[in-house]
Amino acid sequence: MLASGAAWAFVNVGYVILLGFAPALLAGRGASPEAAGALASLIGWASIPLAPLGGAVAERTGRPLLVTVVCLGVMALVVLALAMEAGPQSAALVAAGMIGSISATVIMTLPARALAPESRSFGMGVYWTLFYAGMAALPPVAGWVADTTGSAASALAVAAAFLAAAAMAVAIYGLLAARRPAGAGSAI
Repeated sequence: MLASGAAWAFVNVGYVILLGFAPALLAGRGASPEAAGALASLIGWASIPLAPLGGAVAERTGRPLLVTVVCLGVMALVVLALAMEAGPQSAALVAAGMIGSISATVIMTLPARALAPESRSFGMGVYWTLFYAGMAALPPVAGWVADTTGSAASALAVAAAFLAAAAMAVAIYGLLAARRPAGAGSAI
């Protein structure tokens, strides 16, 4: 549960930082405030089509955790590329939204995969405690980094680091789940 709760916290923190600092980044690169906001909204709009289908797409591969780790890694690279101004910004924003929605749907199912019915209440308490603690404590790190460096791009680098941490947490979850004895709940 610690790995799944950490993964959910890290992916959401990375996403929130991306949404929060992308407009400032784009405005700093010459976009009007309106255009910067509209471009940044591409993240959310791009996630809408795949959000309901992301889990199904990942499950169809037979390796949903691997798909999730890969998607989170690619999303981290896309956000880092956006921060470094490598490639078209609008394509990076759309790609981040689409790829992120695939991984988010799988991460939300991790507690159900790991917990037996009799331990779900406690396990979900751990999961949500980690999520809320992460959402309260971690986004200010990006703000501090942006204030210290004077750059919204550095905040996006922090977002990429949190997305990479989410990928690592999912990988750890997968390793731990694979070591569970048969009959102890769904492994992967």
